[in-house]
Amino acid sequence: MGSILGVYGMIVSVILIKQIDLNNYTWHKGYWHLASGLACGCSSLVAGYTIGEVGDIAVRKIMK
Repeated sequence: MGSILGVYGMIVSVILIKQIDLNNYTWHKGYWHLASGLACGCSSLVAGYTIGEVGDIAVRKIMK
């Protein structure tokens, strides 16, 4: 389940790399790409943490 989050990050990075044109790259586009990468990374981090916590709680409840 957690590995699919890495695939989402890879998809976002490929999309962002395709949009980069070094001859016409501005600060605005750079910050836009930074923000989209951070949004994807932070959401994957929180989702992975939540998957781990929910899985841990479910295992503890089943074992009781």
